[in-house]
Amino acid sequence: MRTQSLVLRSFLLFMLLSHWTLSAGSALPQQLTAEERRQVTRLLGVNTSSKLLSHPYPLGGYQGLEAGVSLQLVDTSDLDGMGCTPGSPGCPAASKDLLRELRLTRIHLGKGLYSNVDLFFHFSPPLGSHLSREFGALLRWNFYQSSFNPTQLTAVIHSNQLNYADSFTAQTLGGLLVLGVYFPQRSIYLGLGYLQSTGTFSGGDGSNATILNSISLSESVQEFHSLVGASLDFGPWFLALQVDRYQDMVYSAKLGVRL
Repeated sequence: MRTQSLVLRSFLLFMLLSHWTLSAGSALPQQLTAEERRQVTRLLGVNTSSKLLSHPYPLGGYQGLEAGVSLQLVDTSDLDGMGCTPGSPGCPAASKDLLRELRLTRIHLGKGLYSNVDLFFHFSPPLGSHLSREFGALLRWNFYQSSFNPTQLTAVIHSNQLNYADSFTAQTLGGLLVLGVYFPQRSIYLGLGYLQSTGTFSGGDGSNATILNSISLSESVQEFHSLVGASLDFGPWFLALQVDRYQDMVYSAKLGVRL
């Protein structure tokens, strides 16, 4: 039990410290073309959509409550080569270190509403030097439970909004169909979903703007995606791991407690 407690505390400390640690580079490319704006929306909008990261079994009606903290790693190295050339008209003379990886820490709160319907909220804490701010919600309905084996089907709708450095905002809405299989102290789940993300890019004079325009512009991206996840229980605590497959792979982990 002491070993389990030490592992959980160490993992929680790792996720919280990651919120203060920026990878090399933190800037977005400037003066983006229409195709580049769609790629940025995919990287920072689609890839940061709400994640399930929970035991697939329902929270349990009015008494169910869940809380946790998660860490999500998004590879943004595709930003290399986008934007204007330093020194060109409307572009800064010196190049900036572009964002290489977005580390998104979220606080999660979940509540059972009634029967097999659960509602989850999440947000990024306003701490550290991160330039990203994010919040969202996820509604889960467990509409089928097998009487012969430990499997169930769940429908999920989710929505979130991310703001990065006040120069880019993404609003994402999507749905999932999830198959969960649960065993004592562990569970696995597989999902298939579809989502749409709309990215809004700030206009300006070229010094801080992502586009060279007096007004903001928006681009939308639609995409199917799949996911696989697992949850390990340690008494009331659990550790959830999830891999989402968009055009890119996104890795997430969550330490939570069910009350």
